[in-house]
Amino acid sequence: MPSSNSGKATYSLSRRKELLPKKEQILLKKELAKLQTNLNGIRNMKRVPDAIFVIDTNREEIALHEAHRLNIPVVGMGGVQSAEDVLEMMLAGATAVEVGAANLVNPFASLDIVNELPAAMEKYGINDLNEIIGGAHNG
Repeated sequence: MPSSNSGKATYSLSRRKELLPKKEQILLKKELAKLQTNLNGIRNMKRVPDAIFVIDTNREEIALHEAHRLNIPVVGMGGVQSAEDVLEMMLAGATAVEVGAANLVNPFASLDIVNELPAAMEKYGINDLNEIIGGAHNG
């Protein structure tokens, strides 16, 4: 029901939701549940955290942005999460890579990376990984 507030007709949130098609109501309910799952802990925080720990920088782009904006240190950012990351690290000079944090996100990350590596090498015309070690520094 509309109510008068400074001459403007307004509806309560629950009433507006009832006016939406069922599909949109379901989508809104799912979005609300997701927001509550991800943000409820923040509601009760008394102060800004001293630091945050991020495993997957791609998935947590918003967290990284907000941490930077609020001058919150970011600790333990993950590195190798794909075959292309392996190639990038080796171009930078790595002779071996560690797949640690990625395994926290996906227990099969190491196996996935090993299986994806031949296709990534073919994509970039790499025959032998030893050929590219430190290649980024060779001009």
